[in-house]
Amino acid sequence: MNRSNILLRIGALACLCTALSQSPALAQESAPAPTPAPPPYVLPFQLRPAIAPNVVRLDFPLAMYGRQSDTIAGGLTIAPTIVASYRVLPWLAPLVRLGMFSNSPTDGASGTGFDNPLIGVLATPNAGNGFRPSFYAAFTIPVGSGGGDAPDAGVAAATGRGRAARSYLDNALMLPNYFAAVQGVGLAYLRNGFTIQAEATVLEFVRVRGPAATQNSSIVNSTWDLWLAYSIMPQLSVGIELRHQRFLSTPLAVSANHALREQTTIAVGVRTKIALGSGIVMPLGIAYIRGIDEPMQGSGASYNTIWIDVPVLFP
Repeated sequence: MNRSNILLRIGALACLCTALSQSPALAQESAPAPTPAPPPYVLPFQLRPAIAPNVVRLDFPLAMYGRQSDTIAGGLTIAPTIVASYRVLPWLAPLVRLGMFSNSPTDGASGTGFDNPLIGVLATPNAGNGFRPSFYAAFTIPVGSGGGDAPDAGVAAATGRGRAARSYLDNALMLPNYFAAVQGVGLAYLRNGFTIQAEATVLEFVRVRGPAATQNSSIVNSTWDLWLAYSIMPQLSVGIELRHQRFLSTPLAVSANHALREQTTIAVGVRTKIALGSGIVMPLGIAYIRGIDEPMQGSGASYNTIWIDVPVLFP
């Protein structure tokens, strides 16, 4: 074989190799498989997020309570809070939470004030297979309105109405005479558009101001919550929350009225996801909340609460 034939064969082999390398079938085989999208997570209303977010979130409950007797007036309470958190790790986000309350009875003294600020951290490692455990720790700064030795009567009464407006799940914010340490755990499961999430929280209170004769030196409170939701489409989801609050110790108020020991509430709501651009999303939500038993339903009051939730999630 002469030299020119050898060069021609080498050239033909090079062309064949080039053509094969550009073949769509081989290119698809050599390309890495795309990473599957994570299952959708439906954000609950009063439970903590199961995925640590970059978020600024405003929630706004409007609690309407009806007259039950000549001595118990009806009225309207609002008790909004705003929380901001920022991920320092993909699974870890410190947070700050601020709030206020305002109560307007049909008769009697109205009152408006600010909550105890809360500082905390949320950890949500990814356990795989759709499971998201979560761990939460926080404390409050006891400077809220309605505390001290001689609080304004209308403001002090409004703190109680504010706790009811938030289904007694955020007592740490509106017990102004107490420093609160909050610890919680949770677990979420995400599969095929469904979100199932449960959490438990213990709140330990230590009195730092206010009259000792009418205030316990310490209180232990707890909450137990369940969230069931389904993402109908990327822009629409529905869900239901079952929430239970129970005092593990016996505060003086519970000794005087055993109906205050615990409270069960239910919330039903929808969310719509609004894209704001640059990866910013607002999963706007609205829910209806009703107490199942006393003190939010029964002889003491009849509460109907509309909950408006405006979270803005950043990438």
